[in-house]
Amino acid sequence: MRIDRGYDVKGVVTVAVSLDGTTHQRISGSLPYFEEVLDRIRSLPGVRVASATEFLPLYASAFVGGPFGLDGARLN
Repeated sequence: MRIDRGYDVKGVVTVAVSLDGTTHQRISGSLPYFEEVLDRIRSLPGVRVASATEFLPLYASAFVGGPFGLDGARLN
C-alpha cells in the first residue's frame, strides 16, 4: 500500500455510502439520489470533478475483478 502507483491522490476524497434502510435503497431510487448528490457536490466551491463507482480501483479489501497491470507488471 505504500508504493508509488503513478498517480497523485492529493486532494482526492472518497466516501462510502450505504442506502440500506432508506427510501432510496430500491434500485429505482438509488440512481436519482446519486445524481442529485453528485450535482450538489460538483456545485461546491473548489470541486473540479465528482463521480461515483461501486468499487474503488485497487481498493485492498474489496477489489473484484480479473488480473490488472501496474507499472507494466501483470498482477492477479
